Amino acid sequence: MVRAVTRPPTPNYDRLAPTYDQRFEAETSEGLPAFVAETLATLQPNRWLEVGCGTGRWLSLATGGQAIGLDRSAGMLAQARRRLAPGRLVQGEAGALPFAHEQFDLVLCVHALHHFPDVAGFLHQAASMLCPGASLVIAGLDAHDPDLSWYVYDFFEGVLARDRRRYPPWSGLEALVSSIGLRPTERGRAESIRQVQRGRQVLADPFLRPSSTSQLALLSEPAYRAGLARIEAVLESDPQRDFETRLEVQYLRAVRA
Repeated sequence: MVRAVTRPPTPNYDRLAPTYDQRFEAETSEGLPAFVAETLATLQPNRWLEVGCGTGRWLSLATGGQAIGLDRSAGMLAQARRRLAPGRLVQGEAGALPFAHEQFDLVLCVHALHHFPDVAGFLHQAASMLCPGASLVIAGLDAHDPDLSWYVYDFFEGVLARDRRRYPPWSGLEALVSSIGLRPTERGRAESIRQVQRGRQVLADPFLRPSSTSQLALLSEPAYRAGLARIEAVLESDPQRDFETRLEVQYLRAVRA
């Protein structure tokens, strides 16, 4: 019997692709790039796959071996081809990975799991494509974390509730990975995002653009404008208001026996 799955709401990344990387133009944290680079340096995979590779930001950190990227968006893959040396980029679905079993020393998934309609199905396929002793590494946010704080959630109605539907809780990921025959070996923090923007500085935040985050890209134009209006109203009454971002990017590494 085929399991019915429902695709979570996902922006049109073909449309967003040309400006997507502008979200990183003011980024000061090296946490996640350093985590990915260290993962590659430690594991030294000869052949590895990134699922949900987007514009190739993480693939571009490869220093050796054969790196393969898969994404469902042709537009994002077109951007990846502009930044990467000749390599293999594949358009496809996370739930129907077009690779044979035991092909990779590493399967990497960064900030993409919440876009997959069948997380368990993806994990099962990814596990089957790992060589014995190879690793699956997942990194991303946990919208269920009670300690997170992001001003976007405060001012744009319904965004946090939708993220809690889209993002699988990390408390259950380890058990899910174990259930498909992988052995979790590490779980921790890949990056801590700590930012405070004072007053009207917040309006220049690249992550406040609807083209930069799926959270805002999924809003209708009226809903997005309403959120901006709420920020403007607060600034009128409190020009020195602090807008806080406090997010944790978590990671899980699991090994195939």
